[in-house]
Amino acid sequence: GEAISKGVTDYLQKETGTEQYSILANRIANAVEKRRAQQEIKTVKRRFDSVLENTTMPMFMKNDRGEYLFVNREYRDLFGLRETEVVGRTDTDLLPPEVADEAQTNDAAVIERGESVEVEERIPIGGEERVFLVTKVPIYDTGTRSDPDDPVAVFGVATDITDQKRQTRRLETLISNLPG
Repeated sequence: GEAISKGVTDYLQKETGTEQYSILANRIANAVEKRRAQQEIKTVKRRFDSVLENTTMPMFMKNDRGEYLFVNREYRDLFGLRETEVVGRTDTDLLPPEVADEAQTNDAAVIERGESVEVEERIPIGGEERVFLVTKVPIYDTGTRSDPDDPVAVFGVATDITDQKRQTRRLETLISNLPG
């Protein structure tokens, strides 16, 4: 505050005429607007981070080389991992080979076609195979890398449908065993 005031006073004493006041007022207005814009960006980022971290569905983002850029709390909790154990690694590092291959094939389809996919992926968790309905969408800007024409990343949301699949199999078994 004091240094700015001294600088403004020195500036005003060196300059003459009313133009100096217009220039100074314009600079102050620009600085205030820049500060407001920076605060708004921080607010939007905090809101977005809060939504991603507190949703009950596992979410992730991987770059076009398959390296995880982001995983939310639900994803980390599901696999019992810390963010530092996931970010920068690939499915090959984290999953059994056949599971990693399937996930990478689905990711590649999103990157190559630039279109969303919805696929079932079977993933072993805690000694049990779980079935997830995973929606994967192309991302053209990760914040550190962008391309207006070709996706640079994949964002995914997973829904555990294991229980629904079991119920469907039970119903199918019951129906097939009905007489007549």
